[in-house]
Amino acid sequence: MTARTMIIALLALLAACSPQKLNEDMLAQHTPDALIRQANADIDRLVAEGRLALEPPATLAGYRADNSIDERPSAVISFQGAADERGRYTLVTLHYLESHGKYLFDSVEVSKRRNSAFDFPLFRLSDGSPLGWLFAALGIAALLTSLTAAILAARTEGLGGKWLWVIGSLATFGSFSAGWSSGSFGIGIGLQLLGFGATAQIGGAEWIVSFGLPLIAILFLLLRSAGRLGAKAAS
Repeated sequence: MTARTMIIALLALLAACSPQKLNEDMLAQHTPDALIRQANADIDRLVAEGRLALEPPATLAGYRADNSIDERPSAVISFQGAADERGRYTLVTLHYLESHGKYLFDSVEVSKRRNSAFDFPLFRLSDGSPLGWLFAALGIAALLTSLTAAILAARTEGLGGKWLWVIGSLATFGSFSAGWSSGSFGIGIGLQLLGFGATAQIGGAEWIVSFGLPLIAILFLLLRSAGRLGAKAAS
């Protein structure tokens, strides 16, 4: 199989598989049947008691094992109802303690969402928070700095370790992220290229913008401007 044929087959597969279908298949494979039955029974009970309003049909939207509660085996399972008249979705998250293969109901959380748990979050410029805009600007600045330094390094005649400078200029260090609409802030460690990123996850509440520090690119530009590279600068 040629590379072109493989690419066409991959694109066809991605087109045939919607995010909802992929998510539902994964959840169906990894969520214990006993937990699904127990959760459905508890949802019916909560609705009958008037403690929960959920537009049918309720669709399995998430599952994870969680051992953070008093070091006891536990599980968290989520269901999503159909969209209401305002286009919002109700997400019900149930917490369970596991004991001898049985799941004991612990608590329930209910939230309203603008987007489905099976879709990528919408991106609107008007939703941008001050921190989201700031991080986007810093990310674009990091991207431009990396590209400028890499291009100048590649065009500098007689530069020692030229391609190390080029590759190093494209690399950035650390990860500073912010929620586009919420402004939630996070710091991570790592190595990335070009210093700017925008990511979203299926079922996520918002887009995340992030940037890294182009330290080697900045060092190269400082040394170049000071004439300390021992090379003929590019025009």
